[in-house]
Amino acid sequence: MAEEKTIIIKNEEEKSNFTFKNYIHSIKLFRYWILGISLILGVFGYLVTSLSINKNMSKVTSTFNYSFPTTSYYAKEATLFTGEVININSINGDEAITHVYENTVNEKGEKVFASLNLQDILENSNISLTAAETTYTRTNTEPVSSDTFTLTAKVKPFKNDKLASSFLVELINYIPKKVYSTFDNYKLTNNLDSFKNSEAFVVSVDSIKLQYETIINQYLYLTNKFGNDQIVPSENKTLNELLNTFYNEYIVGSSNMINEIEAELYTNGYSNYTLSQKDNKLVELENNKKALQNEKDEKTKEKNNLESIIKSYQYVNINANSDSSSTVITTQFESYLNNLKTINQRLDVIDKYLALIDKQITNVTSSEEDYINNCATYKNNISNLINKLNESTNNISKTFSSFFKNSVSTTALFSTSDMVRTTNSFPSIIIALVALLVGFIISSLIYTYYYVNFVLTKEIKEENTKVETQKQAKK
Repeated sequence: MAEEKTIIIKNEEEKSNFTFKNYIHSIKLFRYWILGISLILGVFGYLVTSLSINKNMSKVTSTFNYSFPTTSYYAKEATLFTGEVININSINGDEAITHVYENTVNEKGEKVFASLNLQDILENSNISLTAAETTYTRTNTEPVSSDTFTLTAKVKPFKNDKLASSFLVELINYIPKKVYSTFDNYKLTNNLDSFKNSEAFVVSVDSIKLQYETIINQYLYLTNKFGNDQIVPSENKTLNELLNTFYNEYIVGSSNMINEIEAELYTNGYSNYTLSQKDNKLVELENNKKALQNEKDEKTKEKNNLESIIKSYQYVNINANSDSSSTVITTQFESYLNNLKTINQRLDVIDKYLALIDKQITNVTSSEEDYINNCATYKNNISNLINKLNESTNNISKTFSSFFKNSVSTTALFSTSDMVRTTNSFPSIIIALVALLVGFIISSLIYTYYYVNFVLTKEIKEENTKVETQKQAKK
């Protein structure tokens, strides 16, 4: 019997098993593995982006400006009417950063930034402040609101951009809060505090005059700056109305109380003493007279010397425009003139005091009960006037504190509603989704390759073997 031969006929072109049908089938077959790998890559992409790339590269930035009334503004330094200078450059300084870190609390009184490391912020935040170029001249009444500032900080020392943004906003608001606090605690200078216990009537009267003029000058300063018709909200009156009210408080009949208290002293030569203190008071007055006379002698010498120097300048050819030496000479000459003016003013005051002391010595030497009683009444009038001026000082302090607090806010004016923007960062969720998709594609292709080249090939071989076996069995 002839030997049987098996003939296997192959297609001229072997078809690839890598088909879309097999691709879908492999996905279904290895779906859990593919899904697991995709999720792992997605989570990995998210963590790398948020905890590494963004943490090291991200920055938070905010653009803003300020609005509060100033007497002057130059090179980011604003002078308030209280005299305090607010340096806007200070918002990225150690003092401001520490203040925000230590004093920012939530509704429960808990420190908002307690989880952060202050030293890390001071050393690694790299907070920078820039300002738009100012190409105009400010007026005295213009608030600090025209300059636009941008503050930028690294996210890294703040752990995440949410905390970094919150810190940046608080840092920006450090300035307006400081301004508000300054106005809230404003107290007009009280010249009476240093002299209210003085035994000398002349010292008390001078301090009363000085405080009265200080209050008036405060009103005049504000009316010149904001206008007579500027309303003070707490009083619902204009500045001019408040000034007139103040004037009227010190008018009795047709006389001003301040002028009267001074005129009484120099007319009547009152002195602060009792009958038992008469001898001591005379010694005190003689010592004061001697001290004033010595001062007068010294000032007179200075005056004569200055007049001689000033007179010599008539022989000097001064041309301030010719050279620097002439400018120096002119400056010196003006300085001498100013010094002479000051000395003459002081000499006038000394003569006034000496005349008063002479009258006081005469009155105390021949003093009688009526004079001593009149001195006691005068002392009481001074005390009442000091109390009245103290009350006026407190009132104007509260009035203008309220006035300026009403004109400022504790927050800056931000250029956008979101206030702070995060820059130099990648969207972590999008990166995670991309990583998830890439993971899915790569893992599905790998498993499809494995399925086609190993699983499916093995199945085909087994099927072919089975078919051949069946054919052999039939023969």
